[in-house]
Amino acid sequence: MLTPGKEYPGGSVVMGAPARVVRAVAERELALIKRAARSYQQRIERYLAEPGLRGAEPGVRGEALTIAQCRRHRQGAARRAG
Repeated sequence: MLTPGKEYPGGSVVMGAPARVVRAVAERELALIKRAARSYQQRIERYLAEPGLRGAEPGVRGEALTIAQCRRHRQGAARRAG
């Protein structure tokens, strides 16, 4: 559980309740995270390239969102949960 208003250094593994920095992210872990992010972005791009999906009214169940819209949605959900 993250403490409101507390900042944590980038590249850290944060765990516990209340949250605390337990260690730095290892290079191998960082490489895996970056590879997974690239893979998901490629999947999104392939999905959005399918006929009839690009240009659909975003946010309607079963219709496509752009990557930027997904990010904004995720950020809004995080603020509401925060």
